[in-house]
Order: sequence, then C-alpha cells, then structure tokens
Amino acid sequence: MKQSLRSFTVILMVLALIIGLSGCQKKNAAPADNDSSTIEFWVWNDDEQLARKVVEAYQAEFPNRKVNVTMTPVREYPDKLIAAMAANAGPDVMCIDGNAVISEYISRKLILNLDDYIKKGGIDLSIYGDNFNDQVRFQGSLYSLPYRSSVWVIAYNKTMFQERGVPLPTDDMTWEQIFETGRKMTFGEGPSKTYGLHFHTRNDDYLLSAFQHGFTFLDDDFSLVRTGMEMKNQAVKEGISLPHGEIKSTGLGVRPAFEQKRTAVYFTGDWTINQMRNSKANGNIDFDWDFAALPHLTGEPAQQSHGAWVHTAVNARSKSPEAAYHFTQYFAGVQGATIFAAGGTLPAAKYHPEVRTAFIGDRSLPPQNIEVLFRENVHQPEPITPGLNQIKQIFLEESELVFIGEKSIDDSIKAIQSRRAEVIKNNK
Repeated sequence: MKQSLRSFTVILMVLALIIGLSGCQKKNAAPADNDSSTIEFWVWNDDEQLARKVVEAYQAEFPNRKVNVTMTPVREYPDKLIAAMAANAGPDVMCIDGNAVISEYISRKLILNLDDYIKKGGIDLSIYGDNFNDQVRFQGSLYSLPYRSSVWVIAYNKTMFQERGVPLPTDDMTWEQIFETGRKMTFGEGPSKTYGLHFHTRNDDYLLSAFQHGFTFLDDDFSLVRTGMEMKNQAVKEGISLPHGEIKSTGLGVRPAFEQKRTAVYFTGDWTINQMRNSKANGNIDFDWDFAALPHLTGEPAQQSHGAWVHTAVNARSKSPEAAYHFTQYFAGVQGATIFAAGGTLPAAKYHPEVRTAFIGDRSLPPQNIEVLFRENVHQPEPITPGLNQIKQIFLEESELVFIGEKSIDDSIKAIQSRRAEVIKNNK
C-alpha cells in the first residue's frame, strides 16, 4: 500500500492536537465475550472477500455482536482512515499496513496499548513465530496484532526455463548464481526482449541482499546497502534487467512485466499466489510458474527472506475497547488466520499447524514450492520507531538518483545518513 506522505503528516498533526485535548483513554479491561456491542471495522478492498468471511464466522460464533465493515480502495485507505479519525469518526478496529505506519499511530497515541488485553485474552503469540516479539513491540509493548505477513521470494517462469533448457532456480543459490541464470534467460531485442532478472523501483528490490542478512532502516553500517545498489546497477548495465528509468516512464508494473513475459525472474512474495492463480484462471497467462528462496551472498549463510506485517489495531478513542480487542484477537488469531490461509493468503499466524495445513492445501495449484514460505529465518527490516515512514521515503528518493545516473552511490549514502539523522532528531 502507498500513501501521500504530505497529506498523511498534515492530518497527523491535527490528530495530535485532538488527542491531546481529549483526556486520558480508558483503562484496559478483559475482553468481553457476550455483550451486544457494535464494532466498526475498516479494511482495504484487497482483502474484502476473506475479511467478510472472517466477520461472518465471528458473528456466527458470537451472535450478540455486530460488526460493520467499511471497505476502501487500497490507494485511498490511509488518508481516509486518518481523516475519519481526525473527525472522531474512526472505526473501533482498523487494518494498518506495515511497521512504518504503526510507528506513526503509536507516536500520536491513536491506537491502544494491548498488553493487558493480550494477557487477559490468553492469545498464544507463538503462532506468529519466534521473531514476532522482537520485531513488533515498541518500548516493550504491543499495540497491534498482525493478521497477514509477507515473505519475499523469487518467482520464475517455469515453462520458459524448461523451453530454454536452463536449470530451474533452487532454494540455495548465491547472487552470483542468480545473475548467471539471469544472463542465460535474457534473450530477444526491443519491445519483445525478455530480461532474465527484474529489479523494480521499490526499496525492497535493491535492498533485498541487505535485508535478508539483517539490515534495518536504522542501521549505521551501509556496506550491504552499497552492495545492493551495485548489484542493481550491474544488472541494468549488463542488459539483464529493465532500466529503472524505463520502468518509471512506462509505468510497467512488476507483475505485469512477468505476466507479459518481459521478465523470466522477479522478486516478489506470497501475495503473488492469488494474483497468479487468478491470472491463470482468467486466461491471462499460458505458462507454469514457481517460487524459490531468495539468493544469498557468497560466504554468507543462506537466509530465507525478509518480511513484513500487516496489522490490526484498536482505536484509542473506541467507545467499546474490550469488544474491539475481542474481535481483533479473533481476526488476527487462529480462527481468522485459517480462513485467510484457506483462501490462499498467507496469514501472520502461519506457524499454527492448522493454519499451515489450510494454506498449503492439496498442492494441485502452483506454486509447487509453497513450503519455502515457512522457513524460519524471516527478517523484519522495519523496527517500530517514530519517523520510520519518512526514513523509508528518504531511502527511496536518494537511491533513485543513483539508478537514473544523477548521483553516485557514495553521495547517495551520505545523503541518506544525513537526512535520516535529522528525522530521528526531530522525532525524539
């Protein structure tokens, strides 16, 4: 999900005043099971079908409860949510995309500290994996429960590989090996050329090798960032990846490039499963595809991936916080996760055996290597901290100047470090 940083920040400033004048929030209390509260719940339309199924299951189990669901297009969701909260018309429970946005909401006291609710509700946090507590807490506390997680992998056109006689990608390749694979899978000329690799315009693409080996947006050692920038530049220079400027000017999306056979391999994640299955069902693609783990740096241990969380949180000004948390725990817990998993969407509670079984299914649909998503070493590069959204934008802006040839890597890294320090200082 994307959002306008300027409008997001302006409305947050208004909210800071509103929250400051509104007095103290209610004390945490144990979640109630049987009251007749009505819960207002906001989620983006990408998850509409499965979210409604979870709501239906919840209301069937707790018939005294009513959950009103508001669906908003993904691109409009962040600003509409913030505007509603500024007008004191926000939902009781909301979906929030990523630690950067969670950081802003926490710093502005827009969402509840859930520690007491979690303790009294008895949810087993181990369903989110071993790294959850380290990656989602802010100053030792939890302010959200994740309902979806992401795991980055590579997707490849299996049919194209087989037709060209090139060995399929494996789960233990180095970046040198994937570059060699990319060279073998680059062919053709002009608009019909197929590129063996695809480094898109996102931070995630050039920072993959840094993220998967432990880098976060707050780290001071930029050696892995430099490596990532150099690799993307190398791929473009060799002609095995579309140029950054061309992707920007044409607006070519990362998955459309793959579906149009402009790329043989691209960096993506679990969300691709439903997208590609739907494309196949609708007759938009005529090839088989699969997943493999991200490559790793030579001399470094293979680490599966990096990932992120998509959260549910309770509005700090909810009139029914206990009921709101009760629904949040259901939506993000095993009950909701099983429904999302059965629908082909990777839930955050993927380590629960029932959820894992529901997600893998009967293996009749691609990807065949679906279990690559369950390897334990998934690194979250976004520590919850005030100003994280601004810091991510700085990385994006400064790296783009490198990829369009307007700035050196050294100058870009210096600018990132300087601008980041200013954001951290201003958010203390």
